[in-house]
Amino acid sequence: MSMNRILSFMPFGAQYYRAPTPLSEEWDADLRRMRDAGFNTIKVWAQWRWNNPAEGRFDFSDLTLLLDTAQAHGLRVVVNLIMDCAPAWLFAAYPDCRMVTAGGRTLGPVTTPYRQIGGVPGHCLHHKAAVKHSVRFVEEAAKALGTHPSLAFWDLWNEPELTVGLLREPKIGDLVCACPSSRAAFLDWLECRYSSLERLNRVWSRNYQTWDEVELPVQPQTYRDFIDWRLFFAETMRDELLRRKEAVRRWDTVHPVVCHTVPPPIFPLVSCGSDDWLLAEPGDLHGNSVGSDPFAADLLRSAARGKAVINAEIHALPGGAFSRPRPIGSAEMKRHILIPLAHGIKGFLFWQYRPERLGGESPAWGLTNPDGSPAPWLEPASHIARALLADEEFFLAASPLPAKAALLADPENQIFCWAGTLAGDLYSRSLDGAYRALARAGYQVDFVHPSDFAAGLHQQYRCLYLPVPYWLAEPVAGALGDYVRRGGSVVSEIWPAAYDSARSLHSTVTPGMGLDQLFGCRERMTWPLTTGFDAYAMMQAAEGRGRGLAIRLSRHVGGLAAGTAIPVCVAVSEYEGEAEVLGVLPNGGAAITRMRSGEGGALLAGAPLAYSASQPDGGACGDLIAELVRESIGDPDVLVEGPGRADILQADTRRFLVVSNESEERAVIRLKASGQVSGFLGDEPEPRAGGGWLEFALPGRAVEGYWLA
Repeated sequence: MSMNRILSFMPFGAQYYRAPTPLSEEWDADLRRMRDAGFNTIKVWAQWRWNNPAEGRFDFSDLTLLLDTAQAHGLRVVVNLIMDCAPAWLFAAYPDCRMVTAGGRTLGPVTTPYRQIGGVPGHCLHHKAAVKHSVRFVEEAAKALGTHPSLAFWDLWNEPELTVGLLREPKIGDLVCACPSSRAAFLDWLECRYSSLERLNRVWSRNYQTWDEVELPVQPQTYRDFIDWRLFFAETMRDELLRRKEAVRRWDTVHPVVCHTVPPPIFPLVSCGSDDWLLAEPGDLHGNSVGSDPFAADLLRSAARGKAVINAEIHALPGGAFSRPRPIGSAEMKRHILIPLAHGIKGFLFWQYRPERLGGESPAWGLTNPDGSPAPWLEPASHIARALLADEEFFLAASPLPAKAALLADPENQIFCWAGTLAGDLYSRSLDGAYRALARAGYQVDFVHPSDFAAGLHQQYRCLYLPVPYWLAEPVAGALGDYVRRGGSVVSEIWPAAYDSARSLHSTVTPGMGLDQLFGCRERMTWPLTTGFDAYAMMQAAEGRGRGLAIRLSRHVGGLAAGTAIPVCVAVSEYEGEAEVLGVLPNGGAAITRMRSGEGGALLAGAPLAYSASQPDGGACGDLIAELVRESIGDPDVLVEGPGRADILQADTRRFLVVSNESEERAVIRLKASGQVSGFLGDEPEPRAGGGWLEFALPGRAVEGYWLA
């Protein structure tokens, strides 16, 4: 489904109403000012506890009045369904509907700084009676509001996670849900997934005699069972989203539906259950809360698989009672809009318009002062809104240049890496480190999910980069050989398929699952370098065994000269086999190899380069990541010199250029391009042109937009 059929306008505005504030007497003046500022959209919360205060009693009069006010001022409205503040009567009627942690703690209902009316974290998503009541609330909301002329679309879930921030940090005893309802649903899920108890026993290496004997896998390092348990909750989240969509559709078959997410590492899959690819499936479009970051924007766009994507919450003005927002001006406002715009985001909603007066985020976050008068940063936001919406048709149709490289975002490997280390950041920081290394080098980067391989979507890329692929899903491992034979290049870090996901056993050979043939080598030895994941950390630190080993390039790799030393952390592997050696260890053993296959090839780096690149002193590893990809696919489509980046949006014959200075100091950014250039907002520095290059002198952290003829 094309984004133009789903998103017929570009939303630009702000979150406005989370009952009970702003007060109703403030609505008319606020919404008039929003319209006058050039905004076209507000977002409001329909909260289960607030709008369904007693069983069978539904009161949407506040929202109806607010939508009427929005209509009077020509504003569209996004209604955000907030179900994780379940009503008090629900818990009184069904005490067993509360979530239970793996450690046996029963959760809620409680009031939090971000759910000021209570009811957190809501009901267990497998408690059938509670689910039935939640579905009825969604139906009643759709019945009451679905035909209102100001309604733009439904936001079905605000930042999906299992415990709404109560237990976000992954800890064994805090994982939910271990109640009887969830256990029964998990057993049903296992029976559907494995068909028989005999097959489950083979995969899990057990000898259960009946399904009733199956334990909840709350100890993670038996791996397959633990991964299944957490994947079950990721699918639970997707299924809950589908329930909400179906409930809306019973009364509203017209307006699009969306949910907006928070990607890892902020919301870890282990504890939160949020997988963007699964959560993007039910929606007509997709959104998130941190799209101002290019990593989040590109991950969101990739997960949406061609659907329109919006930034549902721009976090430009954070603060609270004792940490008021840091003033921002036009330059920073441009970063919040133009960077995600350049990465394919099609809508922009700030959190929020008027500061709230209740809860942990009050009295901050607003585009206005607490009394509703314009804050200094409202005008630059208004200026950008007017310019974007003046050319709305182009920006809705425009796309970034196609990516030639993609990173594998594998939820099973994310869970496995956490389970194996009991630390939450190895995989997430690796994914982030690889992305930023390639982005700094000027590459457009997409993400591929294991589910993309069945559809052959990975074949559109010339290079696949695999961050710490210790666990590879069987369809992915099986597809890599054919991908390389067709001319693709695989760049893998240490430990590819070292755990055999097909058999749920550690591999006897690494690379595993037959990938030693693809890479043309096998692991001979691996040395641990970093003590952070080691039970003997104190002793080893005393012995001086920390970061310090370097891989030395034995030949030129892209723009890196032979002899360049690349310091790494965590671990380093030595390989033996027929593959070409690109880098060696101090003992002369192979640490970076390449095996060619027709037009394609498979490169293997014996270190977690992306995790190393994410460290403060990891620049050399980031450079190596970029040069290994350059060896595979050549230079980026947009060549840039200087400490910055340039992105191009194109539609038909028109092009829009976003140039950013990523350094803190004034710098000159040179872009290989020619043609007429004109500023987008009218206050951009005029570039110098000559010799096929455009030269932009920009202040530190500046971002500017230009039309490129």
